[in-house]
Order: sequence, then C-alpha cells, then structure tokens
Amino acid sequence: MKDTLHSEPLLHLTNSGFTDSVWAQIKSKGGTSIIGVCYRSTSSTDPNNVKLLKLLEEATQQPHRHIMILGDFNYPSIDYSKIIVNLGGEQAAKDFLDETMDIFLYQNVYEDITVRQSQNPSKLDYIFD
Repeated sequence: MKDTLHSEPLLHLTNSGFTDSVWAQIKSKGGTSIIGVCYRSTSSTDPNNVKLLKLLEEATQQPHRHIMILGDFNYPSIDYSKIIVNLGGEQAAKDFLDETMDIFLYQNVYEDITVRQSQNPSKLDYIFD
C-alpha cells in the first residue's frame, strides 16, 4: 500500500502566514487528498485568526478529491451540533463557525474531548472533511 501513496508538502499553505499549521498532498490511484493540521493558540491575535480563515478557504480551493483538516482550534463556545456559538463566545469564534460553514467543512468530532477543572466539557479539537 505504501508504494501506491505519494506525498508532498504543500508549502504555500504551510507558509501562508498563519502561525501553526502543516499541509501535505497525498496522491494515490483514487486521486489527490489534502491533509492539514492546525493549532490555534488561546492567545492567538485577531490578525492571526483572520489568516487562519483565509488559509482554510485557500486549502479548500486546491485541486483535490478529499480534504481533511485536523487540529486544536480552541473555540470552546462553538457548538457544531447546533451550529451556534454559545453565549460568551468571541467574534473570532463566530467568524470561524461562519467560515467553516461557508466553505462546506463538515466537523466530525461528536463527543467532548477536552474536560478541564472549572470549565464545561468542550470540543476544542476538530476533524473537518
């Protein structure tokens, strides 16, 4: 199987200006897939948040058959099951939810992953396709 998969980095996405992400293209008999891994710090700045949104949009516009974006985005106020930002959510969370909906990314994490003392359980880690 590994002989039929060929990967190469997508440096234009990795070096897009968003602080922490790595992107690759996987080619196989079935076509081309894009895989990206992102980390958005809780101290991410507004300009960095905007760069993340632009990065996601650019990634989905690349020629591919499948795309998978994994990461820790640190938006505990987003509830993808209801497609809302819960009370107290910042504008960046609203913008992120809107962008992922606009570019038709489907969130695949269904159960709370992050549970911290004195905080509500949340899905900070997402897997989009």
